[in-house]
Amino acid sequence: MVAVGAGGRSVNSVTATVATPAPPAPSRPTGVGFSSTTHNSTALVWGASTGYVSGYRIYRDDWTFVGSTNGRDSTRFNIGNLAPATTHGFFVVAVGAGGRSEPSATASVRTHATPPPPASGGQNQPPVDNQPPQEELPSVNEYGHINISNPNQGTWKNIRQELYTAEEIRESDLRVAIIGELIKARQSKNISQRELEELSGVKQPIISRMESGETSPQLDTVLRVLAPLGKTLAVVPLDN
Repeated sequence: MVAVGAGGRSVNSVTATVATPAPPAPSRPTGVGFSSTTHNSTALVWGASTGYVSGYRIYRDDWTFVGSTNGRDSTRFNIGNLAPATTHGFFVVAVGAGGRSEPSATASVRTHATPPPPASGGQNQPPVDNQPPQEELPSVNEYGHINISNPNQGTWKNIRQELYTAEEIRESDLRVAIIGELIKARQSKNISQRELEELSGVKQPIISRMESGETSPQLDTVLRVLAPLGKTLAVVPLDN
């Protein structure tokens, strides 16, 4: 700050700084359920979280990342490529400027049995459970990529091998495995991300980005977060 007058201007004042607090993490998503379930697809739906919400992340019940939506009110996610007559569990995590919410309750759905083949004469038999035919939804693989049904496109596994080297794929799988173990260890001890910040000295937003796969953490950061959970990394031979 500088004072000015007829005699000129003063010298600069001492600089003052202020830090604004980080917004709170979004609330936990509730009301998780399903709609439009078919023999190979379903739609996951849930209630919007409160607070600063930029979107949602969808996971299987083993913490395999499925996909994400953008926006507070984007509370529906289509999931395809499911096997007929199988049970699947999913949950939702809200994300925002203040970090991640606690995971929602896990909801389970069972896909319908395979629909019967067309009847003679070219007429389709009524769909299972007398539901109208459902358009097949895009499939979502374990890496969060949407595969549009296209016989010429190939599987994500083949595309992945074309896009990345074997070393890059191995490094990616290793990061996913390490973060998965970190999340399981934190949950098994009923420790929140905020509590883990106090125990490890690593800021909660950094822990949130680590767990959501939005960043590739430094080795010392991973070790600092693992230590309060009673975990560490070990050097072992690679599997052939």
